[in-house]
Amino acid sequence: MNTPIATRTLSRPDGSTVELQIGTPVLDHDGEGWTTPWSITGLSGGRVALSSGGMDSMQALVFALAMSGARLSAEGEELTFLGGPPELLTTSFPGDPDISLELSKGESPE
Repeated sequence: MNTPIATRTLSRPDGSTVELQIGTPVLDHDGEGWTTPWSITGLSGGRVALSSGGMDSMQALVFALAMSGARLSAEGEELTFLGGPPELLTTSFPGDPDISLELSKGESPE
């Protein structure tokens, strides 16, 4: 991952932590899209390191935040942020987020 632009540390009841890092959006090699790397460390199943793509840097960043939040939720672990629930990582999309991520370049969501 390139230099993280955002980091969040979540806690378990036993005091152990899970860390989410979001990297800087980067222009794809073909110059037609963007990707934002993100990683989660400290999960029971091991480290997750993925990227989310978009038509521009903002969309790639928003998708990285949404998908990393969805990945944390899918773990089913009891995690808190500053003593409260970590719902601040969830983002809702109009319609199915999987459909939004499968848009071809040049297509726009309805």
